[in-house]
Amino acid sequence: MDDLVIELFIGRDPQDLIDLAAKHQHLYQRNLSTVTTKVRSKDLVRALEIVSEQNRPNFEVPVDMELIQRDVMKIIPILQASFPRAEDLFELFLRRSNRHIQFLSIMYEQQSKEPLDTAIRKSGLSQIARDVCIHAVRTATNMTYRDAMLLRNALLTVGTKKGKLAIAIRVIRMQFYKRHWMQIKAEFVGVTGIDFRSKMNNLSEGVFRDLMSAMARV
Repeated sequence: MDDLVIELFIGRDPQDLIDLAAKHQHLYQRNLSTVTTKVRSKDLVRALEIVSEQNRPNFEVPVDMELIQRDVMKIIPILQASFPRAEDLFELFLRRSNRHIQFLSIMYEQQSKEPLDTAIRKSGLSQIARDVCIHAVRTATNMTYRDAMLLRNALLTVGTKKGKLAIAIRVIRMQFYKRHWMQIKAEFVGVTGIDFRSKMNNLSEGVFRDLMSAMARV
């Protein structure tokens, strides 16, 4: 559940969240915030509180290079700490625009000689906090790689109901934009060494396998 909530809320522009909430209210007569009631992780709850403020700058707002430099200088010691505070990173990754995060990621790698998402993955953050920050960074810097990795991770749990649900939801979302879907399938080969369609054809369960195989061919 938590990983799907992260995909739903993290990295989106405020207007996307407003439109999503309106559509959810129209279809289900419920506030979108009810989706988060099953969230148990304190780190994820805090991330969603920040996101719910819907005050991130959009992509068109010019970036402030001095602010980016200051952010990089904050991030480096946070990620090097034995027990970093997730909220310190949320304040940066969830309140900055995607364009800001793009430049921040480039500058971070230039100064630390390591990709930002790799540094986050190796940090002492909780798994949920790592997932939130990595999703925010990859959404801003490389959505194709982000989605290919999400598919790869979901396939690690394909034997469970949750795993099947995660794969189905992701495939449905990703193939909505045909060109993006083609790029994701190509990237999937790069990160796993396996053709996605072949992987779906080799799933063990008939109905689920047939559905995913058909969607993989689109």
